[in-house]
Amino acid sequence: MSLCVRSGMSKIQKFFAALAVTAVTSAGLYLSGCGSGSGGSNTGGGGTNPPPAQVQYVAPQDNVFVAAINPASTGTMYSPTLGNFAGARTFITGTIQAGTPTVQDQAQYAQVYKYTDGHVYGVTLLSSSTPSAVQISSESQATIDDPCSNNGANTLLGTTVNYVATQYYNDYANPANSVYFYRLPGPSGTCNTTGDIIHMVKLGMSSSVAPITALMPVAVIHNPTTGAITGFIVNEGTAITEYDENFQNRAVLYAPTTPTDVAYTLATSGVSATGGLFVLDGNIVYINYTNNTVSSSLFSVPNWSSTSRFPNSANSTTVFFSVNTSNEAQTPVVPTSEVYSMPLDGSAAPTSISTESGIVSAVAVAEYGTTPAWSVVPPGGSYTIRSSNGGTAAPVTAITAAGNSGSFVVTANAIYYTTSTYSKTGTAVTYSSTQTGIVSMSGTVIQAPLLNSRFVAEERDNNGNDWLDIIRARNLSPVTATSNTNSDTYTEDGLSGATLEVVSTSSNSVTITLGTLPSGTTIMSGSGTLTAPQGYVDGLNVNSTPDPTTRDLIYIDTSTSNSVIQLTTNLH
Repeated sequence: MSLCVRSGMSKIQKFFAALAVTAVTSAGLYLSGCGSGSGGSNTGGGGTNPPPAQVQYVAPQDNVFVAAINPASTGTMYSPTLGNFAGARTFITGTIQAGTPTVQDQAQYAQVYKYTDGHVYGVTLLSSSTPSAVQISSESQATIDDPCSNNGANTLLGTTVNYVATQYYNDYANPANSVYFYRLPGPSGTCNTTGDIIHMVKLGMSSSVAPITALMPVAVIHNPTTGAITGFIVNEGTAITEYDENFQNRAVLYAPTTPTDVAYTLATSGVSATGGLFVLDGNIVYINYTNNTVSSSLFSVPNWSSTSRFPNSANSTTVFFSVNTSNEAQTPVVPTSEVYSMPLDGSAAPTSISTESGIVSAVAVAEYGTTPAWSVVPPGGSYTIRSSNGGTAAPVTAITAAGNSGSFVVTANAIYYTTSTYSKTGTAVTYSSTQTGIVSMSGTVIQAPLLNSRFVAEERDNNGNDWLDIIRARNLSPVTATSNTNSDTYTEDGLSGATLEVVSTSSNSVTITLGTLPSGTTIMSGSGTLTAPQGYVDGLNVNSTPDPTTRDLIYIDTSTSNSVIQLTTNLH
């Protein structure tokens, strides 16, 4: 393969020329020349030297840290100084599976972030040497403060779960057309106001190209065949609108009688080409991207709150979600929930599949699974996970734990859960008796509860399908930290000195021991998603936010024993 890099190209153009070649050759094409050249013959006999071998560096997928590690030489890493960047996003490339939302052959190709000098930078993850950052666009006013960088709910910032400070979308036809949206302060001098300025940059922009003034989108539209970005859906309050890929040619899809405050997609992921389900101020509607239409309300969410979201998850055809059906006017309120299924194409209203005592905290279904599972704690009861195989069959209780709090992930056939017992005395909060277990969707015990352990990360295959491995921490010990928000003292079975291991979802047994984490830290839990054997786990505690200085970054390789490396030491 020859890489076409002309002498007139800027550094950023050369960078993304390499990315474009990578994307094309992975699809099976062979590029042999640049064209438009002098056409000189190669008669000197020696020929040209082959380009240096390129290495696929690995970056975090947490939208927090910026890092790039060579898996074959973990001492070779790119990372800017903590505290000097924000808004990190990791972009991927892949091949579209026509007619489905699935992206196959996924690979990381770049990280983008804002820096203290006001610029936006990109870091290639396919490089023949240690990656370095290049400036994207001529942006010079980007800020790294929390209101302009951090999505979601934050008590200190006064933001809710629906707040979006940065957004990004992959273009699967040409990675240079992938886009990054970010906020700038308006006249008030801070973000999270009606005067915020939104800019969009494409990853292929050179440092002389100005960013595009835009609005913060709620969804992206892809070409169903190529995966190219063709447009964006925006909530402008007085209208739901559509813009093209360059944020031009505004079209009004829907003009509500009352301005729409909150709009977001419902369990839409991967490639969205023809349309999707949206929540508009508590009403579920279907927006048709082809016909530029918005349906009437398909479902009205009871006890709707603009500052929260209800649990949901989807496979390739159906979304499963739960809503709070409690009588809020009753004293005391008796918590109840209803679990529903609904076709992703909006062809029918939701169908109830279960009525629950208590508030459902999470819903999950595997991408190619058909059985959803959900967790609930009945009033005064234990953490419970239930599932439904659809049809007229009644839901089954897959697990009733000894504790009253927990979390879980699913594959098509099994549930991997972590439970603990929550208690509070005065300002002292305790999570104890933490344990993990594995059950089938019907509740058959695959692995009995294992005390002093928790699941902390998952590895998915590169086609976005089921989990291949689940990362478990064992030998937990109590860790204590004081909350910066309310000064409560939290004690949890934490990861200080814990051993990380890989549990294969095919055998449900330990295949690799990754190593032991340092002791003396305040890491309470972990979170991470890997799309290759090499990846990262974020170490977290009660004070962790999207600010990387409030977390620790841990590198692992699920194919190699004793590969764990704690890269930062923030939580001490």
